[in-house]
Amino acid sequence: MYLLYFLLIILFVLMFGFGIIMKRVFPVIISILLIITSIVIRLEIPSKRPEQYKMGILRHAPIDTAEQKLIDIAHSHGYPIEIINPLDLTLDAKGALSEYDVIISRAEIDNFTDNITDAYLRALDYFAQAGIPVINSASSTLNAQDKFRTLLLAQQVGIPIPSTFVVHEQQRIQELLDRNKIQYPFVVKGLYGGCGESVFFVKNEDELNTVLNRNFRAGNPILIQERVDLETNEFGELRDMRIWVARDPDTNKARFVGGVYRNAQHGSLLTNLHANGSITPMESYEKDVIEISEKALDAINADVAGIDLARDKNGCLFLLEVNISFHTSQKTCEVVGVSVWEQVIDLAQSRADRAKKNRLHRRNN
Repeated sequence: MYLLYFLLIILFVLMFGFGIIMKRVFPVIISILLIITSIVIRLEIPSKRPEQYKMGILRHAPIDTAEQKLIDIAHSHGYPIEIINPLDLTLDAKGALSEYDVIISRAEIDNFTDNITDAYLRALDYFAQAGIPVINSASSTLNAQDKFRTLLLAQQVGIPIPSTFVVHEQQRIQELLDRNKIQYPFVVKGLYGGCGESVFFVKNEDELNTVLNRNFRAGNPILIQERVDLETNEFGELRDMRIWVARDPDTNKARFVGGVYRNAQHGSLLTNLHANGSITPMESYEKDVIEISEKALDAINADVAGIDLARDKNGCLFLLEVNISFHTSQKTCEVVGVSVWEQVIDLAQSRADRAKKNRLHRRNN
């Protein structure tokens, strides 16, 4: 369209010059009409270039591949972006951090008693109160980082989950065993954390005692979960799924992005990449996988997440976890064939644009 505008200007100059030189009225009239037409076209066609909103990534730890990918994509679109350490913020109850147009939260919570957790939750609430859009809000952070809370919310909307319990004393685990609520082997997890940390498979009482004594303080919450009898790949290795879901920038609906199989090493029960697992492509995405993953994002009221699903040997599908501060390697993006971080930047731009329109609307009214 800009080329057409340019060509009309050139044509105007030529026709006008020809008319003046040859002392002819008709070329002059035509040239005037051309310039009027070009002006009308220029006024009626707004620029498609999006506004350059300033983005912030809320993250206290050193940046990982995910944060670097967000930075690279934002820069490729011309958006200024920077890392915000919640521990470095000075929060003013009377004033907003107006230099940011949108925040992408990469909060990681290992427990709810340390200063990092406090800083994250205060910052998330502060930005939201200031009217600055936040990708993965404080509520979704609370819903996702607490693994038991995640499953409670998922179960309430009909998503299938493994039998899961939280106890604070080892004696309660024995009661679950005595009542046949759980049986060996089963999974012991910390209530918080990711990357496969604090996940243990126990086959008997001795292993249970060892895991609890080494990894859990007295009185700390312990998540007990039945072990899903995972399906296997063509090599006989156990596998589950990591699915990416993000909200559509236009409709705000949960939208399936892609996913991979996560395969355990031969003889291992852990599929996580940090536990030396591997990833392979999913050649097709079954309808129930897409539906449950999108439903899980809605259940915890999140904007973007890595959903962990598992299918057992009978073909039944279960939700294991929802991760909102998930990591992606370059290989993972290549295997899936799409970048979830592109979706996140598009969503951030859309949220910032919508927030600006809402502010203008309130101002005009």
